[in-house]
Amino acid sequence: MKRIKLAVPASREFAAISDLDGTFTEVADPKGQYRFKRGGRSFEFEATGESVEHDGATVQVFAAVAVND
Repeated sequence: MKRIKLAVPASREFAAISDLDGTFTEVADPKGQYRFKRGGRSFEFEATGESVEHDGATVQVFAAVAVND
C-alpha cells in the first residue's frame, strides 16, 4: 500500500468530493492515476509531480482532474 495526498480544485464539478481536499489515503499502486467512486460517479486523480512530508514519509500529491457520470 502507498499513501497519497488528495487535492481537489474548488470548482463546481468537484463539489461532491470537496471534503477530500488535503486528506491522505492508502491505495494499492496508483501508477500516476487514482479513481475514487462516490454516488454513482467516478472521479479521476492524477499525480501532480509534487510531494509532501507526512508522518516522516514522502507522499505524492494527486489532483482531481475529471468526473465520469
